Amino acid sequence: MSSFEKGPPGHMVTTSRLVFAVEIVDEEDRAIAQLGAFDTEEAAQECLSLLEAEGRHGMLAINLIDVHSTVTDWAADR
Repeated sequence: MSSFEKGPPGHMVTTSRLVFAVEIVDEEDRAIAQLGAFDTEEAAQECLSLLEAEGRHGMLAINLIDVHSTVTDWAADR
């Protein structure tokens, strides 16, 4: 969907943006806690590397999150 395609009548849908969240996950890859979120994958990887250097290993992951401005935008983008 482009930046200003029409969603529901009278609503202009804006483009969502992606963020990269560094999370603690459980054995089934479900997020338990979010440790930080970043605009770039490189920044998220740098955070992950820093946490691993501090001794956190194994249960860390980078999760890509689609951020919408409104619920209407989210619904139109599903």
